[in-house]
Amino acid sequence: EFTPKTNYPNKLRKQCFDKFRIGNCEDCFLGIKKDSLDGMLIGDSFANHTAAFLDVLAKDAGLYLHDSAAGGYPLMNGLNEDGSAHFPEQYAVDSLNYAKKFKNIFIAANWEGLSDPRNKATYLSTIKTLGELVKTGKKIIIFDALRATTEMNLHRAKLIKAKIPVYFSQSNFSFPEYRRPDNYIIYEIKRKFPSIIIINLNDLMCENGNCEIELDNTIVYRNPDHLNTSGARLLGEAYLKKYNNPLKK
Repeated sequence: EFTPKTNYPNKLRKQCFDKFRIGNCEDCFLGIKKDSLDGMLIGDSFANHTAAFLDVLAKDAGLYLHDSAAGGYPLMNGLNEDGSAHFPEQYAVDSLNYAKKFKNIFIAANWEGLSDPRNKATYLSTIKTLGELVKTGKKIIIFDALRATTEMNLHRAKLIKAKIPVYFSQSNFSFPEYRRPDNYIIYEIKRKFPSIIIINLNDLMCENGNCEIELDNTIVYRNPDHLNTSGARLLGEAYLKKYNNPLKK
């Protein structure tokens, strides 16, 4: 259940993450193989962990998608406070240009981290790039990540799952649905670009002010803020049951 080799997206899709490769669709595709691609998933480690979720939706919609992701590249790339780049820009430019060839562009990133005031330059450049993308008339789909739990919460839940004889005063590992800041970039995207589709994973896991860490008796988190592969897949299946497939519109 918790072995990295079989359930961690950074191991399972290692050829698609931090390799800075674009167009290796044999290795890195989601959905159903066809003659031509229908879209692309780009972003950072959150894009890599969203791949299994998107794969479920893409298969249901009959789409063939390519994915390429790298840490620190939420859309273009992370910027320092003075506006200089954290990382070489080329990968970001190339992956976005490649994504622009297709009708559908999927983006997933650490939006909470991006909304930290210290990341203002990256925040503003992301909004600017999205504005330019919207003007191209592409269908843009953004994934809003689950709220973060704690390392301790996850550790305790895994011990109990593994039937290790330990006693905790709590057996419910749900956690409060904490408020995201007013400048949270997803809220800003909704205000500025109503045509962008937001798939919010919290809609599946949070209700009445609490967020669960398990779905169908399976822990969906790999670490406090990333999904494991089986969890992402389960979330995809749950999303299809609860909502219409937004990729079919």
